Amino acid sequence: MVNNMTVQERYRKIEELLNEYPIEKYPHSIGAYGIKRDGQPFVAMYYENENKRWVTTHSDYTHMEFDPVADVYGVLAQGATLFHVSDFVHKRCWQETLSQGNDCQYTQFYHGRRAYFEYCKNNGIDSEYMIKIDENFQGVETKFWKRDLRLQEKINHKISTKKYQKLDEVTLKTYEYYMAEQYYQEAIPMYTIENEYKDLIVYFAYEEGECVLQVFPNSKTKFTRDLKDWGFDFGSLLFETLESGGSIKYMSLDTHEGIMYNLDDIGIEELSPEAIEGLKKYLHYVYDNKIYQKLNPECKEYYRNLCSDINFDIQVNKKNHSRMER
Repeated sequence: MVNNMTVQERYRKIEELLNEYPIEKYPHSIGAYGIKRDGQPFVAMYYENENKRWVTTHSDYTHMEFDPVADVYGVLAQGATLFHVSDFVHKRCWQETLSQGNDCQYTQFYHGRRAYFEYCKNNGIDSEYMIKIDENFQGVETKFWKRDLRLQEKINHKISTKKYQKLDEVTLKTYEYYMAEQYYQEAIPMYTIENEYKDLIVYFAYEEGECVLQVFPNSKTKFTRDLKDWGFDFGSLLFETLESGGSIKYMSLDTHEGIMYNLDDIGIEELSPEAIEGLKKYLHYVYDNKIYQKLNPECKEYYRNLCSDINFDIQVNKKNHSRMER
């Protein structure tokens, strides 16, 4: 499950919220579901109360006024999904787009804006709909969705190189999608994994590998979580997923070597028992897919040490080292 909440639980919670905060009573409101910073799933309404303050149902957050960039794009950029948007919110978002253009394209908020307009497209919120609210919205879609030709040419050239021809279809399409955003344009594919629920999850590194973007591309709209503020570790986001029934669909050689360096640096003592079992599956994957031979000499040594440290069934020591090199 993308957010550890079943579909039935989510819709039941949405229904409960809409009954408690009816649209007729709260015409200035927006609803979304996703995951909070502490990892807990949420379904929440953000609305203007009788004191003209904007409050949300899942925290003590209070704001004097509504801000489309922070309160819509910022939430969506962190991976939340909309389930209700009032005409008031739509109007403010479209006004922001008309007045600001692409000023936020170099920030993470730009992805949130893309996600918002995808929601609009999927729910019939187009120029014709918005013109009924405000006639000044004529042509705003064209302004927002018009792509920079030179950027697209750069994307096409980049994904046509030999390096990226090895990507699986899902990773490649997702990569192309995010390269259209200045904020993530230099992102590099790390790995794609399918979890036990058959959700595909794609991980990208950006800002020279310091930050990680987690994408669920087979969601109705691309569910995205920027792990800059969440933290990333191979233990919970790779090894435990493998142990629970997941499988690797793609992983770059740089990521394989990054795993070796990471585990050599921090050790395996901090890994959970589930992560240790998943690590064994990962080491088996490296062996079965002849990735060991492609590792640099230092990482080959780390691999052999890992096998020894966890008593892995494929022992790699000096005696059978030559077998691994073939």
